[in-house]
Amino acid sequence: MKNIYRSVVILFMILVSLHLYPAETIKFETRIFKAAPLPGFPDELNRVGVNIYKAKNDQPILILVSGWTCTAAWFHYLSEYLSLHHGIEVWTVNRRQTFFEKRKDFKNTWKNYLTGKTNKNRLISKMSRIENFSKASLGILKSLGMKENIQDMHRVVSAAHKTGRPVFLGGWSDGVEYAMMYSLTSFGKTKGHSFLKGLVFLDENPEWGRFSQYKMKYLSRRAKLRIRRGNFVERRYPNVLFFEGAPLTGLKINPLAAYFRGKPYRGFSYSGKALTGWLFDGAGFTSRWGWLFSCGSLRLVNRKLRWIDGDMTDIKRIIDMHKLPMGVWEWFYPGKITEDYWKAGAQNFNIPSWGLTPDKENRLPIFSVFSGFSRFYGKLPSGISWYIKKTGISAKNIKVIKAYNFKHADILVSEKAEKPVWDELGLWIKMINVKK
Repeated sequence: MKNIYRSVVILFMILVSLHLYPAETIKFETRIFKAAPLPGFPDELNRVGVNIYKAKNDQPILILVSGWTCTAAWFHYLSEYLSLHHGIEVWTVNRRQTFFEKRKDFKNTWKNYLTGKTNKNRLISKMSRIENFSKASLGILKSLGMKENIQDMHRVVSAAHKTGRPVFLGGWSDGVEYAMMYSLTSFGKTKGHSFLKGLVFLDENPEWGRFSQYKMKYLSRRAKLRIRRGNFVERRYPNVLFFEGAPLTGLKINPLAAYFRGKPYRGFSYSGKALTGWLFDGAGFTSRWGWLFSCGSLRLVNRKLRWIDGDMTDIKRIIDMHKLPMGVWEWFYPGKITEDYWKAGAQNFNIPSWGLTPDKENRLPIFSVFSGFSRFYGKLPSGISWYIKKTGISAKNIKVIKAYNFKHADILVSEKAEKPVWDELGLWIKMINVKK
């Protein structure tokens, strides 16, 4: 009987580890933390926010930080899955600059267009200036850099740490560099890594390890000069509001298609779905952003452009991301972050005035995954190799997953990433969590 009982227990544990008995519900909530005052900032903009995904068995906490100009929405599907199937509570960060955005005004502008209250030209005119959707002068963003964002992150990490539960910190793309920098920044007399149980690097951009110090100094100076000339935020063509508005018409014709360079089939109309598919995938043409997803293709059928689903990520999941509280893109990503980013790399993480210095006491384990966008050869990519030289982290404590059949954002959004990426991350966190 003992053997039978033991077999039943083992079978049950295997079933649980295979996630056949997930939690029934996920609680989604948002929290806002007060951040330190900055010069010129109204009090309402001294904030940092998190989206929290909770299951019934919500241990431990994983905090995730997104990359360049991206909001917490990119982590939505990954967070739901980790919470539902692994019982991990996930906090996804919306940085201080997202509180500048007039999201409600933006949505109303689109609503008026779709109901015929705003014509195409008025819509384009208003969206052509992002300043129309800012709560404050963009000039005050010159005091908000990566250093200040790291201090804001500490408000979040500190709150998670006070729960008494193990805390993991991770990032995607350039968000990985935020996690690296946080781990080696001092908060009072305590380094960031002391608040953490482990680090999660999702498709890290290896620029710090690949570029020379001379080049990074040049890039930092160039960013600083742009700020002096009044370029306070990162720009793209067309502006970020056009990207945010791409999926909002669904199957109806979207008036923004003509404003994206490289659009195939000139003269034909695009639905919101087709425009989103082309923008995020490229669909066999150049969209300049086709490295993000593999989600299907465009087809010309009866003189109408239609989106054909396929590949890794369902286009509907990308469209639905835009419905989350802070949308998909940061509209006012400060140029000062770019200046600080390159400065931190150029000075080899040795900027005492920021509290940033190498520390061999940092021996945190690392989970890392790389898509085809960040393909590398050898045991470790150059960015992680660069980082661990400033720590006491051993290469044997770094788990590397090569998911080269996925594009850069597929690993966060595609259902096909559940087993090879998300389950591996969930099991790794639970394994690290039980280690003493």
